[in-house]
Amino acid sequence: AEERRTTDAARRMTSIVEARQNARAAVQLLERELRMAGSGWGRIPVNGSLNGAPLTEYAVAPRYGGPGANDSLVVLGGWGVNTALRSPMPSSSAILQCVSVQGFAAGDFAVITNGAAAHLFQVTAAQSPPENLQHNPSSAYNVPGGHNDWPAGGYGADARVYRVTWVSYTVDTTSYRRPCLVRREQGLPPQVVASDVSAFEVWYRLQDGTLTRDPADLSLIDKIRPVIQTRVPDPRRPALVDSAWAMVRPRTF
Repeated sequence: AEERRTTDAARRMTSIVEARQNARAAVQLLERELRMAGSGWGRIPVNGSLNGAPLTEYAVAPRYGGPGANDSLVVLGGWGVNTALRSPMPSSSAILQCVSVQGFAAGDFAVITNGAAAHLFQVTAAQSPPENLQHNPSSAYNVPGGHNDWPAGGYGADARVYRVTWVSYTVDTTSYRRPCLVRREQGLPPQVVASDVSAFEVWYRLQDGTLTRDPADLSLIDKIRPVIQTRVPDPRRPALVDSAWAMVRPRTF
């Protein structure tokens, strides 16, 4: 009996350490992605298309879960690979003729921006030469009908084009043995980034210093504070609750 108790205690300690480490690693990942949110376009709404219907995304899109419930979060950001147009893009159906397509590949999402407007496409082919990014309507994100607020006269030859990461974070309580925080990159399978998650709250510090989980005006967000709370259950003793968090300002905010 004593040996069993020792084994159970060791197993519980391993679970506690694993949950704590995973939560801290997930917060570090969130921190990195939030810092890069909106790289190149900041708070400008990013307009796109989803099966021909208008789609609007933001660098940071809060999804408030309600009192006592988990939040979720959507982050859209650039990750180092960017280029410029070498020829104007007069309409949303025109090919992105770029200075270089190095680092871009079919399936990537790309944002084109001139600093006043921004639009999202999914790359269907990166041609080199002639350094063109195709965005055929075979992707639901390129179907004509969306892409509202296209700039008058289109995008000029120096508009920037960014390869972007478009991810969501949400708690999944049904697909796994334990409640998990799941990171889902658009178009790819979900990735578990933390387990034994009892709460995921995303707080927003506004420019006036107040904190809220449900900001009414995204333009007033100054910093974001994701909080991951873990709880390792034990039928014979109180569950151990731990948390990890960070306070992050996106570089372009």
